[in-house]
Amino acid sequence: MREGVDPTSSIATGRAALKEALQLESSYANAYIEAARLELVAAAWAVHTGRGPTKLLVNARTYAEKAIELDGNLADAKLAAAEVCLQAARAQPSHAIVDDGITYVNQALTRNPQLAKAQTVLAALLRLRAP
Repeated sequence: MREGVDPTSSIATGRAALKEALQLESSYANAYIEAARLELVAAAWAVHTGRGPTKLLVNARTYAEKAIELDGNLADAKLAAAEVCLQAARAQPSHAIVDDGITYVNQALTRNPQLAKAQTVLAALLRLRAP
């Protein structure tokens, strides 16, 4: 998301495309990962515009967990779930959510130690957990 550029129409287009993809193949874990990330963009925009991101973050977590349910070996699914936890913990601080995020990111790194973004997410989560 570029700073200050309203992503609303792009989010709507993405949601429509993902809805269509999931109607064609409802067991495609990668589509749920992308749906989770799209909801994260929507949640970030909601925060940017002074609205609450809670419902969007719940949707994002539901999508990420569905991807994990469909293919628990996808490191990217675990990373998406960790990203959701990070954004949720920033919106409403919670040690339980931070701990969930750390668990997810560690699982992602176990599956793929080369995930550079996972290291960034883990560091951010650990900073939130620090007293």
